[in-house]
Amino acid sequence: KKEGSANFYLSLSEDVKVCDMMSPILALYQCGVPARYGGEGGYPSGEITAILRATTSDIDLNIPERIKTAVAACFATNESSTNEFAFEYIWCVSQISDILKPKDGGSVNLVHHAWMYKDIQPGQRRQCQMPMGVFNIADNKWAGKVEVKKPASKGARDASHDKCTPQRVSVHAAKRNKWVMCCSPNNAKIYFDLRNPLIAFWSAAIDRDSEQPRILVQFNWMYTKKIPASIYSLLQKASTIKELFDGMKAQKTNESAHIDELLNTFSYES
Repeated sequence: KKEGSANFYLSLSEDVKVCDMMSPILALYQCGVPARYGGEGGYPSGEITAILRATTSDIDLNIPERIKTAVAACFATNESSTNEFAFEYIWCVSQISDILKPKDGGSVNLVHHAWMYKDIQPGQRRQCQMPMGVFNIADNKWAGKVEVKKPASKGARDASHDKCTPQRVSVHAAKRNKWVMCCSPNNAKIYFDLRNPLIAFWSAAIDRDSEQPRILVQFNWMYTKKIPASIYSLLQKASTIKELFDGMKAQKTNESAHIDELLNTFSYES
């Protein structure tokens, strides 16, 4: 059963609650958060209305093979196979209309600072090179894709497509107030066509510095405009994963590749 009675927050891991995934120091959820560089503390984020979290230790999940292959490529051949790792899966629904700047085109950052540094404390400085990347839905008819920017941003600031490459993740105190924590730099940027009301895509991030490597595979639904009333109502009213998935199935149309992708991950049929 989901946490609370409003947004759909549900963790299938007994030892993790979504409410505990909000970093009180960084004010970001411990996942890949769609946000925009440049606000107080570095990254004002969109409104997250759903988080569904699970791991491959909790339940069998159909993680796309191309993503698993991209993750495996980040490890030396003499290291453990990714089959030995527990993948952390998150389905994240967000409305990003309030952080977009249409004059700049469709672009946000995918911010993993709180996921990478779950134990960050005020005044600390931490940084690393974190492999990450984005992957479009395999359905070629799906319009709401993330796009490759041409020409690319200077300094390798754009998120890689179909592979994971290092992005610097830095957390530090503000220059004028050591108790205000900032996230930087302006990287892990993703691009999309603002004419599409929903951008749905996969992302992956790897923490290779942990004793046991952590791998986050996330399925993102980013609404560039107001979330449709039917979806918003479902996220508010559904209290279990079955109610959520049954409600999603009832809303399927010929252009529902994003719903198919979500349900297929859990092999959900009824």
